[in-house]
Amino acid sequence: MIELSHKQHRPSLGQFPPGALRQARKVGNARSGGLTLLEITLALALLAALVLGVALGISTAFASGRDSESRLRHRLFASRLVDETRALPWNTLLGLHGSTLEDDGFRAAFRVQTVEPGLVQIEIVSQPTSGSAADAVRSVFLIAEKNG
Repeated sequence: MIELSHKQHRPSLGQFPPGALRQARKVGNARSGGLTLLEITLALALLAALVLGVALGISTAFASGRDSESRLRHRLFASRLVDETRALPWNTLLGLHGSTLEDDGFRAAFRVQTVEPGLVQIEIVSQPTSGSAADAVRSVFLIAEKNG
């Protein structure tokens, strides 16, 4: 008759040749000594994506700064034209109609019309000389003749 035992058989350390257990530990831990090629490739790809994101962010910030500076220069040019036009003598205002002015990288066109006697409407449309009509700034204002 065959006896069945429910005990698991565990070999004792004495059954293995000397150094076998140490060798088994070395084989089991062989991967822990370094990184695999796949891990290094993924780490480099992640680093490259991070550097690319930072570089794009910096270039976008510089482009935005240049665009803001250009818009500010344009607004200052338009404001200066309005101030200079208001300072002109009344009898010269109608003579501005249809004239253009180029200065500081911008071009301005003047339209002047009489609204009623003693009151003129002046429209100045300015845009960068190298820009499109979409970049235009339109300034409209009224000037009344001074009495006495």
